[in-house]
Amino acid sequence: SHPGNGMVIIDFREVGEKQIEQVQAVDISTGRVVSQMELAPEDLRAPRPLKLPNTGVFALIFYTRSGPACYSRIVRY
Repeated sequence: SHPGNGMVIIDFREVGEKQIEQVQAVDISTGRVVSQMELAPEDLRAPRPLKLPNTGVFALIFYTRSGPACYSRIVRY
């Protein structure tokens, strides 16, 4: 278990009639992008497992929306 904080940067784009969000989860302590994915806006309402690079584990991320960015808390690896 490695609790930590991160920031999730949101970039909106339209695909057909659906709005897609490009999501980058950033580890605040290192500034590194730990995961990148595309989600529909409704997907951000639930905890999301993110695959961490160079590992076989997932981090469970909880999002709190704040304008164009989300702040996340990694609750477990």
